[in-house]
Amino acid sequence: MRMFPRITSVLAIMCSASTALAAEPFDPAARAAVIAPYLDDQTFAVIHADITRIDAAAIRKQIADVAAAAGINVGNDQKAAMAQAEDWIANFTKAGGRDLYVVVSVADIPRSGPFVIVPVGREGDPRAIAALFSGIFEVGEPRGDVVFAGSKSTAERLKTMTPSPRPELAAALAAAGDTAAQFVLMPSDDHRRVLREMLPRLPSEFGGMSGDVLADGVVWVAKGVDLTPHLSANVVIQSKDAAAAAALGQVIASGLNALGQIQEVRKIVPDFDVLARTVTPELVDDQLRLAFGEESLDLTKTIAALLAPPLSAARGRKCMNHLKTLGLAMHNYYDVHKRLPASASYNAEGGKLLSWRVHILPYIDESKLYKEF
Repeated sequence: MRMFPRITSVLAIMCSASTALAAEPFDPAARAAVIAPYLDDQTFAVIHADITRIDAAAIRKQIADVAAAAGINVGNDQKAAMAQAEDWIANFTKAGGRDLYVVVSVADIPRSGPFVIVPVGREGDPRAIAALFSGIFEVGEPRGDVVFAGSKSTAERLKTMTPSPRPELAAALAAAGDTAAQFVLMPSDDHRRVLREMLPRLPSEFGGMSGDVLADGVVWVAKGVDLTPHLSANVVIQSKDAAAAAALGQVIASGLNALGQIQEVRKIVPDFDVLARTVTPELVDDQLRLAFGEESLDLTKTIAALLAPPLSAARGRKCMNHLKTLGLAMHNYYDVHKRLPASASYNAEGGKLLSWRVHILPYIDESKLYKEF
């Protein structure tokens, strides 16, 4: 599981897009065919991204906009991570990489995480592409016309795996649309059977959802994401039929309403009603649909509005804890010296040496730092 922190930035930047190079015609069936040899009945999620459509400058701007609106400071670590991501993208495309697929399978959990498949064209350099994953996954190696990156156990599993037809993937990719990144959740018949048998019925306040509602309501879920010219996303939930879609939609609405009645939730997210409206899907025949974009919703402002209150509260709690620590340090200093610390210490000539902040360091578990002074 150690690779998860290091692949976070790669997966995160797959959500954002630009037309850096001329895009190929949108062909969801062709995309599904590329990854088909690596899917079986245990596969439950697939992510596709066209890395050539990623604009790092646009990513930085979107992050800066959300951070500024929410009152968040983007630190040096985050800036360094973005710089590394930019270098990675540049090297990936320079080596001839374009499409990147992430596959998540029950067979690889919890021993390892998802694996990556990168198709390599005739002009591509498979060894250079594989080298880019060497610090992220245990294995990065060319395999015919693709590069595989993942764990050693997954690499061995795929050698003997018999692929299973998953025709729903092409339909889900089509629903996600011609976006820079598509995220597809595709539970198999076996997964839905487990849901029917194992998921207990929820309380009526939360819609009374049972395994049957979820199994019939979610045949697949597709999400398409773009960043430029504005942050936008669309979500489509395909259900077994119109009745199953309506039942799932009612459960979602009831659950959101019940969450909104919980006082603790309101404290964390004061604008919960905005969030509820944002994530309540529209029923269209046998599908539930959501759209976030410039015309339907200013997603940047909404994210910032939802982040700001809990972050502000967290900062307030942090400041209060610091004040409590300082107060306790003052009391401990008094117990030892029978006086409170002076504003500063001075030398024989009256020159100022160290402030009170330095003198209380030993009383806030910073003795090492105090000795350095």
